[in-house]
Amino acid sequence: MTCPACGQPASTFHRFGFSVQGVSFRQSVKGYLRCQHCNALLRLVHYSRFVWLLIVLAVAFVALYTAFSRELLALVGIKMAQIALILSLFVVGYVGTYIFWRKAHVEMGDEKS
Repeated sequence: MTCPACGQPASTFHRFGFSVQGVSFRQSVKGYLRCQHCNALLRLVHYSRFVWLLIVLAVAFVALYTAFSRELLALVGIKMAQIALILSLFVVGYVGTYIFWRKAHVEMGDEKS
């Protein structure tokens, strides 16, 4: 995600995934952020199609896990199945956040928002 005002990266991965990025929580929920270099107000316009593919794959992963949960429980036990689910959801969430950050398209925001 590149800032249209200064041409620098608008945000870092950790800032994108784990903060409100220099705006109020209400503005952050609406898709606004501030460039970390020039402090310009930006708005997330859309994500690339790859992001939507990622969402479909994450839903398919949960569906497959649910479908094969009995076999998995019988094979490794309940504790290992829970640990595997938690770790895999963490990895999917972390990778998903990274891809959302890389594939986001931003434009200049309205200062009145």
